[in-house]
Amino acid sequence: MWKELVKNELWEYDNFLDDNTIEQIKQNMSTAGKTELEPGEAILPNFRNSGVNATTYNYTVHRTDIHRDRVLIDLYMGKVNELMQPLTETAVPMDNLEGLQLFTKSFSKRGWYDLHTEPIDKYGPYAFMHFLSTEQGGELVFPSRNGVEQHLQKFPDQRSRWEENIQLVESKGFPMRYLDDVVVKPVYNKCVVFAIGSAHYVNPLQGEVTKDSRQVVTGWPYATKELISNLDQHCNFNYYFDAQRHAEPKPEACH
Repeated sequence: MWKELVKNELWEYDNFLDDNTIEQIKQNMSTAGKTELEPGEAILPNFRNSGVNATTYNYTVHRTDIHRDRVLIDLYMGKVNELMQPLTETAVPMDNLEGLQLFTKSFSKRGWYDLHTEPIDKYGPYAFMHFLSTEQGGELVFPSRNGVEQHLQKFPDQRSRWEENIQLVESKGFPMRYLDDVVVKPVYNKCVVFAIGSAHYVNPLQGEVTKDSRQVVTGWPYATKELISNLDQHCNFNYYFDAQRHAEPKPEACH
């Protein structure tokens, strides 16, 4: 059952799926094609041309094509819809999904995701993340204003991109939001939903890191077709996220 952790911002659902289903997803991830993504400065203009935040990160996308799996679509989008439809008065899409709406990823190294937020008009109002493992580190952090400044003092290279991110989001009429230094730890079979538009980042993993750590099923269910088309045009998105597209001749690389 969904439980609200921060009013109008963050929800969690413990024991989200049965263990056998999770094990099958993880098996599919282990055999699917995958690509480690770590965009550098040379690639960030491609994100800007797509109308989204220019953010750096490191994670591995697994081309399980979960967005084409009818059984798993019904499981994930059905449970997410229980929460999202009453909030949005719009049903979560269930058909003809794109990889950005439902996909699998992991950390192959320590992994990270810099301080950022997504523009609501592109990604939609909510995102979800279902953890398939319990990890040390790898927390999803929603900092306060003071927490943002502390983070930027520790990682000053992120400051200019963060300021650009604020400008992008607020230019669309969405004031930047900050939570109260909320930390979501990766815990096996916990699913979280969070409202788009608040500052957040992902910490690197700690301790010994094995291949395909911090496995998750995640997505932006209400991501717009315009966003996906732009990401595909400028960043070859579907080549990395969709097994059928990956089987086609490789376009000019983005990452």
